Amino acid sequence: MGVFGWAHVYGTAVTGSEGPTGSIMIKTGPETISGSANLTYATASSTLEVTGSALFAGSRMYFTATEDAANAIYLRANAGTSETIKIHADQGSGAGSIELTSDAGGIDVNAAGAISLDSSAGSIDMNVVDGYTVSIGLNGAAELVLAPHGTAGSELITMTNTSGDDAAAIKLAADAGGITFDAAGTISLDSAAGDISFLDGGTAKLAIDMDTTAGDVVIKLMVDGDDLVIRQYDGIDMMRFKDNKEIVINEGSTNSVDFRVESDSEANFFYIDASLSRLSIGDSTDDPAAMVEMTNADSGLTGAMDLLLLNSNDVDKIAMKIVAANTTGDVIDIAADSLTTAIVMDITADALTSGGIINAISDSSNTSARTLVNVKNDNTAAVGATLLAITNDAVASTAGQTVLLETTVASETNPLLNLKNSNADAVGPILRFTQDGGSAGAASDIAGKIQFYADDADQNNQEYASIVATVTDATAGGEEGKLELKVAESDGTVTAGLTLTGSSTDGEIDVTIGSGTSSITTIAGVLDLGDRNITNVGDISLDSLSSDGSLVTINGPAEIENGSSAGATALLIDNNDTDEIALNIDAANIDANVVDITGDAVTTAKVLNISADALTTGTAMLVGDNSSDTGTRNTATIVQNHASATGATALKIQSDSDGAVAALLIDRNHAGTTNAMGLYGINIDLDQSGAIAEGQMVAMAGVNVAIDTTASGTGDGGTASANGVMIAITGDTTGNQNHTGLDITVGQGDTNYHIKCKSDNDNADIFTIYTGAEGATELKTDDSTANAAAHITLNADGAVKIPGPVAFTGTSGTFVTFGSSDTSPTVRAGSLFKTHASTQTLVDFDNGVQGQMITVISTAAVTYDASSANLNCGANDIVTADGDCTQWVYESGADIWYMVSFMDLSDNLS
Repeated sequence: MGVFGWAHVYGTAVTGSEGPTGSIMIKTGPETISGSANLTYATASSTLEVTGSALFAGSRMYFTATEDAANAIYLRANAGTSETIKIHADQGSGAGSIELTSDAGGIDVNAAGAISLDSSAGSIDMNVVDGYTVSIGLNGAAELVLAPHGTAGSELITMTNTSGDDAAAIKLAADAGGITFDAAGTISLDSAAGDISFLDGGTAKLAIDMDTTAGDVVIKLMVDGDDLVIRQYDGIDMMRFKDNKEIVINEGSTNSVDFRVESDSEANFFYIDASLSRLSIGDSTDDPAAMVEMTNADSGLTGAMDLLLLNSNDVDKIAMKIVAANTTGDVIDIAADSLTTAIVMDITADALTSGGIINAISDSSNTSARTLVNVKNDNTAAVGATLLAITNDAVASTAGQTVLLETTVASETNPLLNLKNSNADAVGPILRFTQDGGSAGAASDIAGKIQFYADDADQNNQEYASIVATVTDATAGGEEGKLELKVAESDGTVTAGLTLTGSSTDGEIDVTIGSGTSSITTIAGVLDLGDRNITNVGDISLDSLSSDGSLVTINGPAEIENGSSAGATALLIDNNDTDEIALNIDAANIDANVVDITGDAVTTAKVLNISADALTTGTAMLVGDNSSDTGTRNTATIVQNHASATGATALKIQSDSDGAVAALLIDRNHAGTTNAMGLYGINIDLDQSGAIAEGQMVAMAGVNVAIDTTASGTGDGGTASANGVMIAITGDTTGNQNHTGLDITVGQGDTNYHIKCKSDNDNADIFTIYTGAEGATELKTDDSTANAAAHITLNADGAVKIPGPVAFTGTSGTFVTFGSSDTSPTVRAGSLFKTHASTQTLVDFDNGVQGQMITVISTAAVTYDASSANLNCGANDIVTADGDCTQWVYESGADIWYMVSFMDLSDNLS
């Protein structure tokens, strides 16, 4: 070793105060040593010092090896595992304070362990000449560690090429392996003016450009034709940016690759489920329910905005177009069942000129019945809902209309508009015209109008008819209206032909038919005026009035006048419907005749002629009276009221039937359960009101029966049995039945007979029965021959019984039982009686007749009161017991009953 002179080292290595134990510190001295110098170890400072007269301040020290050999200068510490070699610049603060320089070759730093470059206050720079590299070679798996020693959190390792402007100014290359960037924090790639490029085999494939536009970072492919692919570890392509300008997610159609975009409040704001092939947008958290599902929340960000907004600014393009191949499924289905006060579909088109809002067209040729537009209120409780409201705020032009229903079908016979009520009730659909302008109504307001238009011969669209409803009186509570049916006449003017006008009189409607006095009114069907009249029109003249299968109803006065030379029946009703009424008069009359026929000019004809030659079980005439009124009336009355018509018979009944039937049948039925006096089958009231002139006689008979059997005895010699009067009365076995075959009252005549029987030999030989005052009845015979005796013979095939009180002792036909509480029972019923089976006292017998004798058998303890003025039975009461018998005889003048006999059953009657 040379030090530009000689230097000597004395002593051995010791622990120094400026370095670790066993170190050698060399302090620089003068720049040159021109004389002798000594290398001395100073014990006090534990340093190896260069001393000598040649050293001076500011001098330098060089160690120069003159041998051309390896290890020409070799600093070595070889004392133990803790030894170090330190080159220390104590005060130098320049960038080259300690510098290792190799002018012709390289610098090789080899270590069995780590090589640490430690800069506590500056940087570590590696500078090479252009075209050369700094190589760090590793043997084995040892790592190269650049570990600065400084304050934690502020240490930096910087590799800087200060002048190189080549694309590879700093290059990390691994010829056989890879390059790994591993950091506990952020790894930053900073390119101030260029791109960050990714190469494959030296060819740039991908670049990140961060300086094209402020704030933009551009990732760009560097090879035309390449795709940018984001691929999972398992080889599934998640996203592909294709060279043909497409971005494809899950191009391999893998069912496990879903796509999800989160928003501030929604984890699945945009979500594609690959396994279901469905898309969900918005608030949905489960699998999408449809191919595309959009859901917003009821609160939060997605709940404060519209769910879908299509904002189309291309004026000649469709904003939303749906092309559907559906056959059995709905194309658009809106379920808004929670909606209350809003609108399901709200459409506005405020700039329309010749366009429209909705255009629905079906070009299907299928003939099945179907509905193209269906608006339905499906809840029966929604009585306030209006199905379709159409409002026009503009006055339609002459060529316009608010609603147009148009058919282009030739010879259409089906209705263009059909109002239908499919409910099973009896109420039909209602068509309403409402004029409600928001202000008070007034007379002449048009409530509604229906117009009918068609082309004329010059194809001018002309109004041919209209129906107009007008307000004639708008007074609240006194509203009146007018309805006009108008048609075009003569010059096309639409004129009212039928006008209905409300009257100020309640329930009255005035009707005007026709326009002008020359108008003709033809009624082809039924004219039904209800219970009203046709008035103020003059006479109605008809050449003929006929009906074939239709009903002709005339309410009110009507006159059919047949001229004297008409040559035909004035009114002919020809009914060919076998089960319908030919003439039906439905009258509400109360105090006027329903049918009144005046035939005062008829002489030899008949006023009413009824012929019914095909009758089987029917009748030629039926008069029915089902009135419940209890007033006296005649259901049918025949009156011949002219005194001079001495040959007129009021009623003649003729029957030519060979059957055993009556010519006159009177069927009088009574079902009442209360008093009904004067209940007659036939009641004949025959009055002689005029005074009969002297020498004149009027012979009257209430009933005259003339039976002629003179022809019945010839021929086969049969028997003809005739009875003038046959009376048959039947009754029930229960209750009280009182029947009388003949009840005859005769009086006030000079000669009175109840019954007069004439002999067919001599009509002057008679037998009469008469009942006078108090029921005294006389049976009398009278032979017109002088001094001839007319006897009465009772020829009985048995006993002659008189079951009533008689003047002689007779036998009663049955026992009559007295009432339980009657002390003076009647004895009118007979002569044989029994008392009631209860204890009682009798003081009289009522309704006795002179000389009447009665027998009374006791059925209980019965007492006869001896003190009674009407019973003469001794001084003491007669007390009888069950089985005792008494007999009595009556004196009518004294009104006393005398006891004739008394049989006491308890006595010995022997």
